[in-house]
Amino acid sequence: MAECKAMIERAHALPVSQQTRLVGIARSSASYRPRPTRKADQLLMRRIDELHMAFPFARARLRAPRGT
Repeated sequence: MAECKAMIERAHALPVSQQTRLVGIARSSASYRPRPTRKADQLLMRRIDELHMAFPFARARLRAPRGT
């Protein structure tokens, strides 16, 4: 996908819609820019990783609340 997006040139004479069709990706994929991850989300993901490394045998039991 990244290689296909790299082929799209906004300044090219061929419209972006036709370029994306030729490359085989959706036009929205060519203009998509991911949002930066929030600091709180990064801290949460880091903590989940730490728990997984410390207790790899626990798996989903650490993630899912009991009794639901």
